[in-house]
Amino acid sequence: MKELKSSTEFKHRIETDQDIQIILLSVRSMLNKFPFSDTDKQSIHVCSSELIRNVLKHSGSIGEFHSYFLKDLCIIIRVIDKGKGIENVEEILNGDNLKHSSSLGLGLLGSSRLMDELLINTSEKGTEIVAMKWVTPLISLSK
Repeated sequence: MKELKSSTEFKHRIETDQDIQIILLSVRSMLNKFPFSDTDKQSIHVCSSELIRNVLKHSGSIGEFHSYFLKDLCIIIRVIDKGKGIENVEEILNGDNLKHSSSLGLGLLGSSRLMDELLINTSEKGTEIVAMKWVTPLISLSK
């Protein structure tokens, strides 16, 4: 099987609100170079924002943000922290804990709806979230 190589990669630590701004500016700049629809670009940007804000707000630790664009295939967003983990992931993704006083879950639930794939690996040693958005070919109606 042919190995997939990233045509564009970006990585940044998540420690402060300033890091959030740096990451989001970089993501927006990167997305303008690739063939995503405006709607998909906005979905990727919002998902990135939600996931990196969750690191600072909920994990109690610092984290890392990674993005990879596989030419003409997809973008992969990967967020990692060494926090306490996420309890009740299934409830969060099913929307079952929206009535709790904490806002935990809205970012993950929204991200799962915005992206084509959302994988969560969490334990008391930390959390890794991988979100993917596939490139949808733009169809021209003109001949």
